[in-house]
Amino acid sequence: MNTIKAVLTGDIIQSRKLDNEGMDKVLECLHITFNEIQEKILKEEGHLEVYRGDSFQILINEAHLALKVAIILKSRLRSLFNTKTTTKGTTQVKSDARIAIGIGSVRMQNNKIIESQGEAFELSGIELDKMKNEALKLSIKTPWPAINDELKVNILFAENTINSWSAKTAESVFRYLLYDETQEMQAKHLQISQPAIQKRLNVQGNMKAIDAFIKRYEYIIKLHTKAQDNGL
Repeated sequence: MNTIKAVLTGDIIQSRKLDNEGMDKVLECLHITFNEIQEKILKEEGHLEVYRGDSFQILINEAHLALKVAIILKSRLRSLFNTKTTTKGTTQVKSDARIAIGIGSVRMQNNKIIESQGEAFELSGIELDKMKNEALKLSIKTPWPAINDELKVNILFAENTINSWSAKTAESVFRYLLYDETQEMQAKHLQISQPAIQKRLNVQGNMKAIDAFIKRYEYIIKLHTKAQDNGL
């Protein structure tokens, strides 16, 4: 049965600027974060595979969760501090991932994501290639043109916010989205003031807008996947 699912195809940005230790740190963070996402959001129904050293694919059975997963992964990676030491000195390399979300049918092969096929894989892969040429870091492609038009506009606004996150802001966004922490809980955990957390989330993180986008995405994807699964 070709039920509608989501495929996230991504690659680590500026991976060539990272030394082996830095790349290992990024990939370890990717796996650990996805394991937490599995437990807290996907209920153990997602799959992650890394290939070519700096690229990855994720299969999500419940397509409406894909955007939240992508933003959690991006916020976690952006919270890392990576340094590279050369003969010219030490420089800081920002961590991030370019992620394309494809929505559609899936045909699994040998229980391996990168060997599988289907509409979601095709849309995700094609979109990632386009993103590299258009300097985008997040994109969504569905089988529904009207939905694509709406999401494209929302993505542009969301990208502008996400790309402005500092490592500290990204850390607070990550904890808010994955752990559902209140500002008071974060302040206690990070040992800083509650107003500082509020500034990170509401001012620098623009979480009201990000939350609204995630909820809108979840609503329209649920609506359309339900209709398609029912043959409407």
